[in-house]
Amino acid sequence: MIKLSVIVPVYNVENYLRECLDSLINQTLKDIEIICVDDCSTDNSYSILEEYAKKDSRVKIFHNEHNIGSGPTRNIGIKEARGEYIGFIDSDDYIDNNYFELLYNTGKKYDSDMVNTLNIYVKNDDKIYEKQCHINNHLNSKKTEENCMEGISFATLENDMYYTSHYLYETLTNKIFRRSFIIENNLFYMEIQSGYDDIDLFYRIMLHSPRISFNHYSIYYNRLRKESQMGSLKTDFQAALNTIYLMENTIFYTKEHFPEMQDFITVKVFQHIHNRFNQLYNKSEFYSYLRSFVEKIEISNLSVLYPYLYEEYAIILSSQDYGEYVYKKYSLIQVKEMNDKIKEMNNKIIEYNNCFKLFSIKNTDNYIIIIFFGLKITLKKNIIDSMYKGNI
Repeated sequence: MIKLSVIVPVYNVENYLRECLDSLINQTLKDIEIICVDDCSTDNSYSILEEYAKKDSRVKIFHNEHNIGSGPTRNIGIKEARGEYIGFIDSDDYIDNNYFELLYNTGKKYDSDMVNTLNIYVKNDDKIYEKQCHINNHLNSKKTEENCMEGISFATLENDMYYTSHYLYETLTNKIFRRSFIIENNLFYMEIQSGYDDIDLFYRIMLHSPRISFNHYSIYYNRLRKESQMGSLKTDFQAALNTIYLMENTIFYTKEHFPEMQDFITVKVFQHIHNRFNQLYNKSEFYSYLRSFVEKIEISNLSVLYPYLYEEYAIILSSQDYGEYVYKKYSLIQVKEMNDKIKEMNNKIIEYNNCFKLFSIKNTDNYIIIIFFGLKITLKKNIIDSMYKGNI
């Protein structure tokens, strides 16, 4: 029986592919198949795949007729998979030798549809940096490290937004999935070449309320490189447009199948598109597409949950072009700065009145109020007059 199918989309990664494949064929979980789908690489990537397929029968290679992107390429792998569980790894990344065994055993132990890890390290050149998903935040939220390194996750879309995005991480490479859960619910990537395809599929998976567990002993190494898809976020205009199409798909899917979750999903989707907008160098050209999207959605509850995002939503909705958007946003920043200065001055005045007023006299019609080194004395004028006249 094949316990796990690993799906690897491959495109022009000859410098990193061997490290990825070595980490897969040396997994302590032996009953696996390694499905590598080459997306029309122009370097030696396919030759490397053939080399590994010859020395390990578990490596199965496929070749796309034309370049279709990582999401559609993974769909091919999902359809070819025969394992009980499915896992994904990017072809320039690699994993610890016991990565899939830990996740698989946890999945079997808790009868899970999804098993995830937050133990993701970032590799940049030859240096490995801090954990990308901040697992320490998760550890601190539990009583002991032992209790929070493996177990059942309480993350659902009904939980707060922070937990869903930070303790599951909106990507699929740090997870494995029960194949029957994916197939029976018809959960595939959109046939779009680039964009936030992981995020769209992640939310569609979560809408079906999978049974989730975690094993944070599993370690995934995520490589950052300038020529990768993630490295082109600032300049890839088409990928930014595709992000809108993908997020619109998420909203449409939610509206059709899970209308009760539409408010939550719309807020999350707008947040991702807004982030994509901020990453681009050419914001002015993208703005018209952003505004067209904003005109189609309604997120009235955003003002309470995310005031900053609501301000952005309101400014975009009221600005016909990028110039007007920048003007209103800059004006709003100026108003905020002015309000902050006014608050600062008021605080100083209050501080002065409360702490530094050592001596003062206030004369009213009926009283004289004396403050002397913090001691407040109130005297009625008729008593003072009587003292003056000698009646007391």
